[in-house]
Amino acid sequence: MSKVAHAAAERPPRYAGRLWVLFLATAALSVAVIGVGIGAEYYATPLAERCRTGLVAARGPDSPDALGADNNLANVWWRTGRQQEAKDLLADVLARRERIQGPKHREVLMTANDLTYFLWKLGDREAALALAQRTLPVMIEVLGETQPDVANAHSNLGT
Repeated sequence: MSKVAHAAAERPPRYAGRLWVLFLATAALSVAVIGVGIGAEYYATPLAERCRTGLVAARGPDSPDALGADNNLANVWWRTGRQQEAKDLLADVLARRERIQGPKHREVLMTANDLTYFLWKLGDREAALALAQRTLPVMIEVLGETQPDVANAHSNLGT
């Protein structure tokens, strides 16, 4: 793991209001998500959590950056065995995204698709199907029938 990523995992960002810290937090969060995929779980969760803290401090809890950080943190938690917490956080992110960005924003649709997957894997098939059935028509309208994320949503529904 890089020195920057390791430092971010070990101590909180000091200049949370500065643009360069926002950039570093975003970059480090990406490193955390990748780190889970390559077996660096030890660093991934604290790094993602510190980055989220910095982004919330810099931009506020409902900023697109903080929403993205929460979404990524939920995925890190999911991949490191904290599935229920990940599902709860992602449900909160979806509610905030819908309120702030509207139901037809691409990030809202992607978050809904992630939550559908989480719900399905946790065994809540009814909630997963209901969310997928609500989201799919909007995805088709906004993204188009041939977009790969729409194909993924079709796959989630088995259609």
